[in-house]
Amino acid sequence: VFSFGVVLALGFLLIVSMIATTVLQVAFTRLPSLLPAVSYATMLVLYALAFAFLYRYLPDRPVAWRQSLLGGLITSGLFALGRYAIGLYIATAAPGSAYGSMGALVIMVVWIYYATVVFLVGALITAVIDERLRARRTLRNAGMPTEAVADGNVDSARPASPATHASG
Repeated sequence: VFSFGVVLALGFLLIVSMIATTVLQVAFTRLPSLLPAVSYATMLVLYALAFAFLYRYLPDRPVAWRQSLLGGLITSGLFALGRYAIGLYIATAAPGSAYGSMGALVIMVVWIYYATVVFLVGALITAVIDERLRARRTLRNAGMPTEAVADGNVDSARPASPATHASG
């Protein structure tokens, strides 16, 4: 039930994003050169907060805000990049000509696929960041050096077991 509420909250946040973009367009009609930058920055911040909110509350285990915000920022950047690429493709390629009246449906399916992949990649990145920080914290609490884990050399971070030093 909580996950469904989070998804509804994300939908609400996307509507707020659309309203904020419209309000900014109306407010900055006198300064057209500033409008795209403000609109783009607002969109990135709202998307980052929305994805961070999802990555914080949807997993079965707790994720810290720091990790979820980092994952949200990465995901919102990829999401904005995909949105720009789809817009560029629609503007230059005339995709409706190849598929006739179903061209819009094809573009919508491609966008849904891309958005899903970006969301899942962002969730994976957030999980990896959280897992690595948990491992470092566990090693630090156990008194082991964390530099070897940062270098990827986990074997040197492990203490020698008694079995490796036993002589015959």
